[in-house]
Amino acid sequence: MRENLPLTEARFLTDGVHEIDVTWVAQTQQPCRLVDIREASELAGPEGYLPHAEHVPLATLGTAAEQWDPQEPIAILCRSGARSAYAAALLERAGFAAVASVQGGILAWRAQGHPISFQR
Repeated sequence: MRENLPLTEARFLTDGVHEIDVTWVAQTQQPCRLVDIREASELAGPEGYLPHAEHVPLATLGTAAEQWDPQEPIAILCRSGARSAYAAALLERAGFAAVASVQGGILAWRAQGHPISFQR
């Protein structure tokens, strides 16, 4: 099944950016750092958040990534997938080997009925 593939095999290219679908994120048993790059106000908003995601606002991503292993698989999440695609491309250019944007972001996550949290 696709969701049991490592991130490097489950990701696909869209307009030159590696992406991963929300089903893989929801069902994978593979180790992966899930990073939500939305602003804190967005996490408290109507879309909610994934409690198991690490919150690193886009503006601080570069600084946070300096502490990460560039070989560790990383999935980047935002509201709709646009900012996460940008962030994934930044990390790839910085030498990260296994990065992907979560296609459709938190909106796709919710549309597919995956669990979400609303309290912080």
